[in-house]
Amino acid sequence: MLEYADINALAALLGTSRCLAKRLEDREIWRRCISNQGSTTSKDKVARRIFKGMRREYESSSSSSAWIGWLSPFCSRMQAYHVARRLWKSVASSVSVETTCSLREPASETELRLVEEYIGWPIPVAIRSSLMVCDGQDVIGARKGLIHGLPLLSCAQIWTEMRWRPSMKKNGLLPITAAQGHQQICCTREGSVVLLEGKQCHFKSHSFFHFIATLFVDGMDPLWKDIGSSSKSHRSEKGDGSEGDW
Repeated sequence: MLEYADINALAALLGTSRCLAKRLEDREIWRRCISNQGSTTSKDKVARRIFKGMRREYESSSSSSAWIGWLSPFCSRMQAYHVARRLWKSVASSVSVETTCSLREPASETELRLVEEYIGWPIPVAIRSSLMVCDGQDVIGARKGLIHGLPLLSCAQIWTEMRWRPSMKKNGLLPITAAQGHQQICCTREGSVVLLEGKQCHFKSHSFFHFIATLFVDGMDPLWKDIGSSSKSHRSEKGDGSEGDW
């Protein structure tokens, strides 16, 4: 059940969930299954990590119904992680060796949680999954920033940037790249990717996966469009969707 890495497999799992609703969402059964330390494959390790993170998130909630419907977001996070791995593998094969070497190791759950605790909302699933695969860039020497020369930020750098720029948090934005001049790539709370130019905010993509795939892989592949998309588009927030002040 943990190997659903495409839309069809996820649909099958969600269909099963509707048929077996209460029993399938028995988190105690899943806890025993996922917490089996004998499983050492990457998908099992990630499943344990995501499940533990959700358990910590829900148990800190004051609502007694926090766990209701937990399996659907668990499925989404697992699928997004698999998509992130596939995407970064494709990116690494299409950029220079220097750029590939600049990509950092995965972020830890503690680092991700510190960012979320500071900003006060969950990191969008596509960004979170991406950081679980590649925690930004180390840009030194001949290494170039991945996105039009702008280097990707690590969790620690995102946390520092948010602390020094409170306007980001106030406007519901999370920096993705370092700033260069007056330009910086960010994402909204809903997951849309935007370009900041001074005080102007320009919509770029509805999903971080789609944004990166458009630059380096095949942006027309529906896999990048359907996973990690914002539930509320930036276009509806800004009216015409092209730009706005922040």
